[in-house]
Amino acid sequence: MKSIAKIFAASLVTLLGATAIAQSAAAPNSHPGPDPSTNIRLQRLERMMQPAAKTPSKEAAESPEPEVATTIRTGTLIYNFTIQLSTPQTGNDVICYLSLGISDAGTGSYFDETGEAYATVSGSTAHCTVKIPYSWVLATSSVATDMVTGYYSVTEYTGATTGMYYHSNSHELTPINVPANGATTSSGFLPRT
Repeated sequence: MKSIAKIFAASLVTLLGATAIAQSAAAPNSHPGPDPSTNIRLQRLERMMQPAAKTPSKEAAESPEPEVATTIRTGTLIYNFTIQLSTPQTGNDVICYLSLGISDAGTGSYFDETGEAYATVSGSTAHCTVKIPYSWVLATSSVATDMVTGYYSVTEYTGATTGMYYHSNSHELTPINVPANGATTSSGFLPRT
């Protein structure tokens, strides 16, 4: 679109220039140069064709914020579930779901980690393990105070012939401190469905 405007402006400048030259040639004694109004129009067109001067933005005028020192925390969070089923049946599917989050106070970053696993069912008890590997870039200044929060849910699907039935149970997790780098952290739960 800009190139079309430039071509149009260049054509107009050429046309006006040619008109001014033709006018001065037609009446050489009337005035020494092109019509003054044509000259003003040419100057306006030349200004329009020049790239707009960029004004510095407010962000550029302000000094940049200092870099925050960061550290990388990696590891694995392991959550073991032992579930007491409310309606034990053969053929049930039990799924354990886990959602974790950490909001780093030093960098303003938020990390969201999720995982799920099918449980093994034996009678009225099911067992599942959800493993969540993580890698977080956290501010060195806030790593000791940042907390990992989240929730878990356990859902039981029955294999009933009259239709699919499910029962779900969700709870908030107790917040924990950010684990040490390279740590494998395990927790256990005893939910009911």
